[in-house]
Amino acid sequence: MGGDEIIIRKSLLYASVIIVVLLLFLLLFFFFAFLKIIKDNRKLSDLIDKRSVFFRNITHEFRTPITVILGLNSELKTADSLSSKESKSFMDAIERQGQQMLKLVNQLLNMSKINASKDLIRWEKGNIIPYLEMVIDSISIYAKKKEQSITFTSNQPEITMNFVPEYFQNILQNLLSNAIKFSPSNSIIRVSVKLDKEQFILEVADQGIGISKEHQKKLFDLFYQVSKSDSNNGTGIGLSYTKQLVEAMKGNIEVESEVNAGSVFKVTIPIQNSEPEKITVVDKSNTDSPDLFKKALQHIIMPKEISEDNSNTKILLIEDNRDVVLYLRSMLENRYEVVVEEDGVKGLDVAHNMIPDIIISDIVMPNKDGLSLCKDIRDSALLS
Repeated sequence: MGGDEIIIRKSLLYASVIIVVLLLFLLLFFFFAFLKIIKDNRKLSDLIDKRSVFFRNITHEFRTPITVILGLNSELKTADSLSSKESKSFMDAIERQGQQMLKLVNQLLNMSKINASKDLIRWEKGNIIPYLEMVIDSISIYAKKKEQSITFTSNQPEITMNFVPEYFQNILQNLLSNAIKFSPSNSIIRVSVKLDKEQFILEVADQGIGISKEHQKKLFDLFYQVSKSDSNNGTGIGLSYTKQLVEAMKGNIEVESEVNAGSVFKVTIPIQNSEPEKITVVDKSNTDSPDLFKKALQHIIMPKEISEDNSNTKILLIEDNRDVVLYLRSMLENRYEVVVEEDGVKGLDVAHNMIPDIIISDIVMPNKDGLSLCKDIRDSALLS
């Protein structure tokens, strides 16, 4: 019996140890689960705070130009003693505020597309040097208004690589617009590019007010602005958007700056020379126009058979915004026959009945959006 008692006691001891170990594991499991819940709640709280800050800032950014536009428009409608010069200044201000809103919306849409991985990057292959020169030439006009100059240098006469033209254009425009804005008159803004092993390096250096070490840490955060008192300090989106574009090309952006000693923004992109889907060799001889939009228009050749009398040309305008309809009709109806519908479903029905020469459609509309409408038009044997 004594041996059996020892065996029973050992068995109970082992069972107790196993139970204690299991309890410890359960306690640790619940402890770490509790920590994870706290961490997730903290992240959720931070996300809610960031969203609140985002919507507060974006609301402010829209409210300011809208207030200006509505106020000036009211003045134009009610004031009888405005001179032609004053009226023009009001209309110029309205246009500037509208352009600012359009730029803000475009940047936000582009950022959302990149975040959602829906923005198919259109890589092109060619000599990037003349393309950058063309973009810089288009921005130099604004620098000259402040009596500033922009210089461009490269350590290679030709750099053939894969690049995304739209991204590089936006990156340069944002960096140069900041350099122009925060640099004094008669200053020089230097843009330089170089090849360093397998990396393409773009630098934009200014002689501006500089940025403190404290502000540099948050400089690329969305809606972060160095100077809150500066009335011309922008939206706080440009540098965050620039960083997003750089990272979309697997690159990196950093800044070196001292207060009252200027800033240097450095963009590093890894060289890629594999054949992209779309190959375009940039030709310097065709990039001498400072205005990219006018440059594109120069290559549009109107068919000779179209006479100046376009009264028989039918245009179907599908748009649900009354102001946009008013604006487009004012430009078109004196030369063309214009029919307006407010959504894609009605527009498609009218298109089948009238067979228009041109269809101008919005993208976001009730019942059927513009993308679905385009697909239906392409699938229609009558309209395609």
